[in-house]
Amino acid sequence: MIVQMLDDELIKNLFFSHAYSFHNDTSGKEHLTIEFARAKGYNDHLSEVVKF
Repeated sequence: MIVQMLDDELIKNLFFSHAYSFHNDTSGKEHLTIEFARAKGYNDHLSEVVKF
């Protein structure tokens, strides 16, 4: 949804801490999508291994 909003120019740009730089171009959007997928996988993994 965020990438679509960038494409539709509802969001002009994204800024992150120094650990990640984003450029609002085709390559930047691809890398952003990959980082979102990695974060989702990490979160899913944690929910499997953390036991209450």
